[in-house]
Amino acid sequence: MKKLAIYLLFTLTTVSTTFAQTIPLKRLSPKSRAERNIQELQGKLLLSDKQKKDLYAMFVDQYSKGDSLRNIKADQSVFKAQMKTSHEKIAAILTADQLVKYNDWITQKRQNAKH
Repeated sequence: MKKLAIYLLFTLTTVSTTFAQTIPLKRLSPKSRAERNIQELQGKLLLSDKQKKDLYAMFVDQYSKGDSLRNIKADQSVFKAQMKTSHEKIAAILTADQLVKYNDWITQKRQNAKH
């Protein structure tokens, strides 16, 4: 009887843990993601007010397009083209020193995502 109770308890714990991990994460809105990026970049790059405004508008546009592309299940090459265009816009907004720091930050984020 004890073994049956322990087995049932173990099974219930395992099943509840499995279901707890499958809850879908709610995606933030494009504006929320843009605000989060601006705050992070402000700490790393010391952005001016104009740069913040320009980057915010660019990020909102980028995330909105990305969400719509994701909804229609667009090809990966479309996403890559959009990212290339976004990077060119960011390069036009940032100064040379800021761009070097930004590229280092992006490289570091990609490496952390792979591990």
